Amino acid sequence: MSSIKAALEQADEPDKSIGKLLIEFYEHMKRLEKDPEGHGPGKQAVLIVMTIADMKKISQHINQ
Repeated sequence: MSSIKAALEQADEPDKSIGKLLIEFYEHMKRLEKDPEGHGPGKQAVLIVMTIADMKKISQHINQ
């Protein structure tokens, strides 16, 4: 998800792009739930924190 900003900036249809990113995020989270090594919950937590940081950066960029 670290490419959220780049994906949105290049999007011809922002709503469609946001929807696609959310679906990809959801699917990635579901795959992590099935991590055979049992590290899924930790990886999910890291992904969520990284996504929040990305969203904060985007918000700050928009509000400038």
